[in-house]
Amino acid sequence: MSDRSQRWVMKRRIHGDLFEQYLSISSELNDRLTAHRRPLNDLRERVAACDQIHRSLYPPLSYALRLAWGCAKAAASLKADAYIAHDDVALIAADYMTARHGGILIYDAIEPFEADHKTWGYNAAIARAASAYYELVSRPALLLAQTRFATSQPLADFMQERYGVPFVTLPNYFSAPARPPSASRIREECGCSERDFLVLYINSIYPASRFDEVLTALSRCEEAYHLVNLGDIRPESLKNEIDGLVSELGLTSRVHFFPAVPYEDYIGSIAACDAALVWLDDENVNCITNLHNRYIDAIAAGLPLLSSRNAAFAQLIEQYDLGFIVPDRDPETFAHDIAAICERRDAFLPGLDRARSALRWSTVEGRFAEAVSGCRSVTFITTKNPTRNQRIQRQIRTLQKQGIRVSGIGSLAATMPGGGDIGTWIDVPDDFAAADADRTSALAEGAAPD
Repeated sequence: MSDRSQRWVMKRRIHGDLFEQYLSISSELNDRLTAHRRPLNDLRERVAACDQIHRSLYPPLSYALRLAWGCAKAAASLKADAYIAHDDVALIAADYMTARHGGILIYDAIEPFEADHKTWGYNAAIARAASAYYELVSRPALLLAQTRFATSQPLADFMQERYGVPFVTLPNYFSAPARPPSASRIREECGCSERDFLVLYINSIYPASRFDEVLTALSRCEEAYHLVNLGDIRPESLKNEIDGLVSELGLTSRVHFFPAVPYEDYIGSIAACDAALVWLDDENVNCITNLHNRYIDAIAAGLPLLSSRNAAFAQLIEQYDLGFIVPDRDPETFAHDIAAICERRDAFLPGLDRARSALRWSTVEGRFAEAVSGCRSVTFITTKNPTRNQRIQRQIRTLQKQGIRVSGIGSLAATMPGGGDIGTWIDVPDDFAAADADRTSALAEGAAPD
C-alpha cells in the first residue's frame, strides 16, 4: 500500500473514531451530568487526550470542551442564577452549568449554526463531523434555553421558524457617541487627497467574503476611488492571493490594508472615511438576516452604507435613508453603485444623524433586563473576553446597574487562540459599570479615552 493510501486510511479511521467520541461526549453532556455521569476527572483526561486532534479537525469542538472543563474547575465561582451562552460553542458549557447547579440558560444568538445554513465557502473550511457536532450538541441546549436573543427581526423570524421556539430581538446598538474624527490620519496614510473618495471595506477578509468581487468593481471605478480595510485577513495565505489580484487589476495605489485598532479608537479612525461597504455572502442565512456590528459601527462613525443583500439593513434604509443595497453581484452594477453613493453622500447625512440618536443600547436594554429579572447573579460563557467584547460590556453595565453580580468564563486573548486560555475564569469587578460609565461620559464630551 502506498504512503498516500496509508495516510488516507489513517485519516478515515481518525474521522470514524472522532465521530464515535462526538456521540459519546454529547450523550454525557446532554444527560446533564446526573448521578450516572462519569467522574469529572475522566472528562478532563478525554479532553487532554483528544485535544490536539480536535483542534486540527474542527476547532470549535475543542473550544466547547475547554469551556465546559473551565466551568467545571471554577464551578463555585461561576455558580449563578442565570448563564448566558454568547455563542453556539458556549451552549455546551452553559447547559452543563444549569444542569449541575440549577438556574436559567440564556442564548445570545449570534447566527444560525447548522450546516445547511452555510454555503460551500464555509463548509469547505470545516470537517465533515461539524454537522454531527451541531446536531447532537447545540440543538438540545438551544431548545432548553429560557430566553434566546437574535440581533435582528429577520434573523429572529428565521430562527423561530427553524427551531419552533421564540427568539427576542436584541440589536447590538452602541452606547456612546463616536469620537470626533479629528485625530484620525487614515486619509493621510492612504495618500488620499480631499478630492479622493475613500471607501471603508468594513468586513474582515476571509475566503467566503468575496473580496475579489469588491476589487473587480473598484477596478471599474475612476482613479479617485480608494478602498481601505482595518482588520484581519484569514487565513494568512489569503493575503498573497489578494496582493496578486490587486497588482493584476492595477489597484496597488488605491487599495490600503492596515492592522486592527482598539475599539475605543476604531470609530474615530474610520469616521475620516467617506462611506462604508458591507459585502457578504448572500447565499448564507446569517449574512442576509443578521444586523451585523459592521452596520452599527458605520452608523456610529457617520458613514453612508453600501451593502450586499441584507434584510435587516433593508429595514434601516426604509426607516432612516442612510445608504442602499447593491441589487446584484455584477461588477458593472457594483461599480455604478459605488459612484452613486459618492454622488448622494450628503443626502444620507440627515438619516445617519437620526439613526445615531435612535440606535442606542438604552432603547433596547429593557428586553435584556427582563430576561434576567429576579436574578441575583449572572455568568457569561463565551469564547471571547467578557470584559472586552462590546456587546457583553453593554450587558454587564445593565446587570450591575440593577445590583446583579457578574462573572464570566471565556478567553483572555483578543483573538481566538489556538489553545491555552480558552476556558479561563474572568473576574468581572463590581465597579466595572461605574468605571465604564465614566469612560462613556468622557467620550460623549469628546475627550480621549483612557
